[in-house]
Formats: sequence, C-alpha cells, structure tokens
Amino acid sequence: MVSGAHGSDDGEAVRALQRAAPPAATIEWVAKAAGALSVADVERMPGGSSLAMHRVTVTLANGHTARLVLRSYVRPDQVAEDPDVAAHEAAVLELVERIATPTPRLIGVDPTGADAGTPAVQMSELEGRPDWSAGQRWMRQLVEVLDDVHVIDAGTANMVRPFAPYRQKSYELPKWATKPAVWERAIDIFQGPILDEDRTFIHRDFYPGNVLWHRKTVTGLVGWESASVGPRSMSRTAATTCSSTGPTHPRCSHASGNGTPAKPSIDGRHRRDHRPARLPPPQPATPTRTLRHRDDAATLHRRHRRRITRANHARCGSGSPV
Repeated sequence: MVSGAHGSDDGEAVRALQRAAPPAATIEWVAKAAGALSVADVERMPGGSSLAMHRVTVTLANGHTARLVLRSYVRPDQVAEDPDVAAHEAAVLELVERIATPTPRLIGVDPTGADAGTPAVQMSELEGRPDWSAGQRWMRQLVEVLDDVHVIDAGTANMVRPFAPYRQKSYELPKWATKPAVWERAIDIFQGPILDEDRTFIHRDFYPGNVLWHRKTVTGLVGWESASVGPRSMSRTAATTCSSTGPTHPRCSHASGNGTPAKPSIDGRHRRDHRPARLPPPQPATPTRTLRHRDDAATLHRRHRRRITRANHARCGSGSPV
C-alpha cells in the first residue's frame, strides 16, 4: 500500500512511475494543448516528490522550439485521496498570474486523465534556480515575494481550497524538548481556529527551494499545487525554517533547482528551468536587520515589482508565443 503522505518515501513502485517516460497518449495531449506541430524531446526532471515531472520541447508552427514543464499525477493513492489535485493547481496558476513575481503560465490541464492518461498540468518554464545564500539581500527579496503572494485577496480565490493541516501520526512531544509547556501551547494554537485577520491566500509550500533566482534577482516562484486560503503565519514558518537550516533540513531538501542555457519557452521568452540538481554546502544564516517603518509591505511590493519589470525587460528575447 502506498503511503498517502505526500513527499514521503513511497516505495519502489511509485518511484518507477515517476521515472517512467510519458506514454504516447500523454505526448499527443501535450502537443495538442500547446498548439504545437510535434514534440521534439522529453526529459525527466528530478524533484517532484509526489508526481512525475518532465521537460518537454515542442516544435511550433513557425519552426521555433519551445520548452514547457509537464507535471503528471501518477500516484494512484494521491489521485484517489484528492481527485481534483490537477484542476486545483491549474486554477491557482491562473490566479497568481496577477502578482508581480513571475509564475509558470498555465498551458493546459487534464483534470481527470481522460486524454493524458493521468491527471496532468503543463505550464511554461521559468528562468533560474534556487539560491540558499541566506544573506541580507536574499532574505529581503524573500520577504518581498511573500508579501507579493499575500496581495491576492482571499475573497477572489473562490477556486482555492481552504487550509487544512497535514495529517500527523502523533503530537507526542520530542524527548529532547526542555520546555514542554511551550510545546503544548504551540500545538493547541496550531490545532485551534484560524483568526480572520490572519486568513489570506498562501502558497503553502513557500521556502527557498521553490523560489528561483538569476543574477541575484528573484525570477520566479513555483510549486503552487498546495496553495490554499489559510493563516499567513504558515508561509512565514516554512520560509524561516528552511532559511535558518539550509537545504540539508529534511523539510527543505526535495526541490532545489539548477539553471541551464536559456531557450525560448512556450510563451516566447528566454527562461531557465527549475530542474533540481546537486546542492552547494549549506551557508550559515546571516541575521537580517529589523525592517524600518519605511520598509512596510506596500513599499516592498512596489520595489519588488520594479525589480521584476527591469529583469523582464533585460531577459526578453526572440521566440513566438503559442
């Protein structure tokens, strides 16, 4: 029986499904959804802990090639537990197109797997790779991205599911806990109701492994399948955990990235991929200064939007949108 805990060790059977090449029906669906003449190449992308990921190069009508990312939900237990997982991811991708931080553009979705064989989502490829520098400028940009995500009004996120804690076998305190009363209070708060003032649209998996960088500038935010409407404190918790521990922490090690030479993507821009690769040694965290009054969320958001606009102008290249 395959474990239902996403991101856990699923056994060799599931790993084989993740490593397998997409069947012919899936490739045919990819080309059709992208409006491409043919599929030139398919390359497996490591890093999908709960699904299969492939980089697909398609040939467009004008003779140019473009690359996109195919995410296939191949785990039967996951689909049985959450049959709307692909449809939810597609809805979130459309919702987050409005933020300043670049996000993958939705190309196509097969919610039930009727055409692709399994529920699947295909999207544009983003430039960059994760960066674990943990410096002051690095942390400030993470804060700006987080503020950018929270700009989305939860009231407009009608298709986004409400937050629900992941199932945990036990909440027994660790033996090394020196302040059990603090732990017990934290568990009570975590299991309690979400305060209205804390409820917002959240990424749910916001940590450095899902933030892409190029030349010390954020170029994208990926991994949107777990997005939900819930407590903004959950985003901060995930970000600070991995920021302080680096990629060696078990929670933070499953989805880092690696840049490759830029090629025209499905939306006609030069981008890099978010393929996971070997990580550098973890760097010690650098304390960040306390934000001054002038560095409020609105100021950070405007500054971040200007930085992204300049980066987009700099990296725009040839290619034809599909």
